[in-house]
Amino acid sequence: MKKYIRDSSPDDFDFYEKLIKNSFLVNLIIENFNLYYTKVKNIKIEDLKEIKHEKQIRTRIKIIDLLLLQKYWLTDEINPVLYLHSVLCNETSIPLERNLFYNWLYDYLDIENLYDIDKEAIFKLFTEKILVNKDNCRYLTVKGFKTFLKLFLIVNESNGTISTEQVKVTSYLLILIF
Repeated sequence: MKKYIRDSSPDDFDFYEKLIKNSFLVNLIIENFNLYYTKVKNIKIEDLKEIKHEKQIRTRIKIIDLLLLQKYWLTDEINPVLYLHSVLCNETSIPLERNLFYNWLYDYLDIENLYDIDKEAIFKLFTEKILVNKDNCRYLTVKGFKTFLKLFLIVNESNGTISTEQVKVTSYLLILIF
């Protein structure tokens, strides 16, 4: 499926009209992710390795990435960042799932020119869902913190609160520190 999506184009009328324009493919991926999670939540943590849980999640995230990269995520009803956070960072999530989310978000913010990022929605996610709850902050990894800091810099740069030069210096210092 990844190859088919990657090799397709909006010029392919059937592909675009039947799978992309009406968000059929996005909804299918979301439904698949939800179905997987419904089944996997009944499995003991020690048995997750056997079903290759990490690979299962990474594969689904890569497909979401591909839809974003190809600009095929056309629905405004489902924000991909908020969706992945709700699935991978909830009260039943394990550290592996949270780490996968923060690693993905860090990379997602890194290639911001490729995606149409709703920076305010992501910032709202951090301020309203992650930072307000001490338990959420306790699970915030170094990569998660770096992600939040990167987002903070991006949002404040776009608002004109800090300069591009300050962002570059801060980013460089982060690399040295972490």
